[in-house]
Amino acid sequence: MLKGRLFITRCMANYKAYGTKSIYPKPCISEIKTNEILEDIIKHNGLEAGLDYIETYRDITTCNSYIKCLLTRGKVDKADEFLSEMINKGPKPNAQTMCTYVDELCKNGRPSRGFKAFNFFRSRLKISPNARCYNVLLSTYMKRGKVQQADKLFQSIIGANQDTNSFTYTVMISGYLQNGRTQDALKLFDHMHLIGIEAESICIDMIISAAGIDIQDAEQVLVQARKSKIKVGWSILRALAEKYVQNNKPQQAIYCLDLYFKESNAPTLRPYFYNELLRTLFDAGSTYEAVEQFRRGMASDVKYNVSTARTMIDGYNRYRMKNYFYGFCKNELLKMDIDKHDPKLVQSMLSAYKSFDMMREARLMYNDLPVHVRNLLPEESKQIMASSGVTKRTFIV
Repeated sequence: MLKGRLFITRCMANYKAYGTKSIYPKPCISEIKTNEILEDIIKHNGLEAGLDYIETYRDITTCNSYIKCLLTRGKVDKADEFLSEMINKGPKPNAQTMCTYVDELCKNGRPSRGFKAFNFFRSRLKISPNARCYNVLLSTYMKRGKVQQADKLFQSIIGANQDTNSFTYTVMISGYLQNGRTQDALKLFDHMHLIGIEAESICIDMIISAAGIDIQDAEQVLVQARKSKIKVGWSILRALAEKYVQNNKPQQAIYCLDLYFKESNAPTLRPYFYNELLRTLFDAGSTYEAVEQFRRGMASDVKYNVSTARTMIDGYNRYRMKNYFYGFCKNELLKMDIDKHDPKLVQSMLSAYKSFDMMREARLMYNDLPVHVRNLLPEESKQIMASSGVTKRTFIV
């Protein structure tokens, strides 16, 4: 079997020079590889060259790939003509042909045509859909908000013991969550657990992350996942930690973080999550825990933003942590890749300097500010600087 894009490119060059069909690479057992070969042929030489390739090696894999190429380019009428030719001359369309039709039509903004194709293949050609074809239809229904039609189709699939997989259930659960039917999503997840279908990690992640799922339901989903021996990876731990923060349970969130950082492939957490965690810890009076988590994030290369800096400064100011505030200004703040002249950040800094009776530092910082930033400061900050001996003339552009 011939491999590689280099060979395909050489074949195209030979075809342009000599027009010889036999130099085409033979189709592969793999549908993906055959699609790749055919895409290259059509890209370099057009649809007619693709049709020549089909006629040279005419089997069901190459024909399905050609239909896919036509539908991807919006050539629906040509795809219909080629399908009629397959029905009359062979090879006969199969479940993969059906799935290709439905998938490409729904994906390229022609869902009504996709539903018609589904009914045509099933009723006229007597082809039974595979799980992938059902998944495409269910996903399309859910994206268009047609939950009842998706429910009806799903129940018919289950009732007739049709071909399904865990992804079929994931599509339904995702659709329920997108359309605000969280209880239906939880019931279907419970049903999966009862009949022994192992849920995908992404499915558990979606349920826990959903806005309409409360923390008790999220914890129950996690319990069922562990009973089913599903690996609780970093994505699930992150979703659960965020849910705990949203419900003002910072200690449970930190426990999830401890497990999260043990995952070798866990990506860096988003600054939004840390901002909420730090705010929640300060609100709960867990000041030293907030400092520890902030430094942990710094060590983990979290891309903190202005909101993070303001949260820490306001927390230090609120709990009279002068030494921590001073150390923050001299060390962590300088290392943060943020706009140090952001008006809101400057406002928080000036307020903290006044509270800690550090007006000399306030004046030094203020004198380094561009004039346009000074003019954006609220009246409260201007009054702080006026009382420190800075004249109001400074605020005139």
